[in-house]
Amino acid sequence: MKKIVSLLCLAALCVLPFSCAKQDKAPEVKLGDGSVTITPASISIMVTETANLSAVTEGDAADYAVAWSTSDRSIVTVSKGKITGKKAGTATITANAGGFTATCEVTVKPYDATYVPVVDIALDPAEVTIVVPRTATVAATVVPANATNKPTLSWSTADASIATVTNEGVITAVAPGTVDVIVSGGNHSSVCKVTVIPDNKPTTEIVLSETSLKLPLGGSKVLEYTLFPIDHTDLPTISWSSDKPNIASVDQNGKVTATGEGDAIITAAYGNVKATCAVNVKEYAISTVAYMKKNFLPVTWSTASQSIVSNIGNITVEWLMNVEKWTNDDSNAVTTIFGIEGKWLIRIGDLPIKNNQLELAQNGGNWDSSKGLFDANKWYHVALTQNSSRQIQLFVNGELLETGTARAAVPSLTSNCFISKSYDNSRYIQGSIAEMRVWNTVRSAADIKANMYKVDPTSANLVAYWKFNEGTGKVVHDASGNGNDLTANADIEWRSVTLPED
Repeated sequence: MKKIVSLLCLAALCVLPFSCAKQDKAPEVKLGDGSVTITPASISIMVTETANLSAVTEGDAADYAVAWSTSDRSIVTVSKGKITGKKAGTATITANAGGFTATCEVTVKPYDATYVPVVDIALDPAEVTIVVPRTATVAATVVPANATNKPTLSWSTADASIATVTNEGVITAVAPGTVDVIVSGGNHSSVCKVTVIPDNKPTTEIVLSETSLKLPLGGSKVLEYTLFPIDHTDLPTISWSSDKPNIASVDQNGKVTATGEGDAIITAAYGNVKATCAVNVKEYAISTVAYMKKNFLPVTWSTASQSIVSNIGNITVEWLMNVEKWTNDDSNAVTTIFGIEGKWLIRIGDLPIKNNQLELAQNGGNWDSSKGLFDANKWYHVALTQNSSRQIQLFVNGELLETGTARAAVPSLTSNCFISKSYDNSRYIQGSIAEMRVWNTVRSAADIKANMYKVDPTSANLVAYWKFNEGTGKVVHDASGNGNDLTANADIEWRSVTLPED
């Protein structure tokens, strides 16, 4: 008889799959004692609405992954516990783990266009690492924000011996390990993966990106920090403070803002671990400059200035520069300062001269400075003068460096005049520029030295005065009031500086 019963059972198993065409069926194993529990045991959703079911396995059932199935896919579908309403009706969702099963009865209501269902609960962050015995707060948000009936959210932990959680989403580390913290509301839930690590390697040192800092009045800079040892296991919160916030204030992101002239000390602290930065604030003559890499400015003269530069005779051109590379990123060893290609052009570098040697290139030949060799990444004030007798003077940092004779008189500068461009767009200044001035006179040595960092914009014979201190956009204004505003080829990269340097 036992053999016959076995055969009958085998036959029944063979027939069974063909008798339930609409039901997802999982293979059954069922050994010993075990159980599966579905939460919730029954649920009501709308057509198109989704919900999350959870299954808990115990005993022998815990050795198997949960397989989900539905009694009628036309009414409700299921994937990894997430159900979706398809049409009005009722159906049964089954969770199977090694032959142990549990069911959830699902009622699907007709679609209601006025009802906005909840589709998810978003967590920020979705994963968190906490050091014993610290806490971390996770924010939970119902999605979408305009859901019709937003549920009350509740929090729970899968293992309170590893981490606990409050209904405000505050997770407290209890012991090393990993645990799921679950937030639930209505038909939905989300899981935050929590890793708890021991506090066995505390932070012992804070290193700031700057230990001393110069700021112009009104300027700001963010101080970065590094914690040591690199593999520290604590999660410190750095607090920032200033001993003189009326001189240099600091926010809790490390942003230092210069509020008054003087000296202040900025401190970053974590308990007894501290680091400091000495800040000096003063009203510098120049705090913003233009970085001209891969950029240039066509010089468009106003009507009034055109009559001057078309027959200028005597000229002084001044500028401040800090060039980071004398052979730029386009592999061009020419740094163009100001002028017209092939007529009258101040540039640095070109065959056969050195790429850090100043040259006045003109029709009929060039004048090369034998002493004007400039270092990279260093600020210079440079002034070049030429009078009606073609006599040249070159001043560097207010000192007369060299004299010479130009090959030709200064031509009309009314057309094809550029700053940071000559033969083509590859001959730009790969560096910063400021305080460029054009005069229709030969400035004296005393005047040049006394006014390297600023000059009275109403000075006589000042044709154009481009300070390059706008700080935004690509328009450079003519401070002289003569209307020679310039527009760069591209947006200018503006950089903060403190000039003159101490």
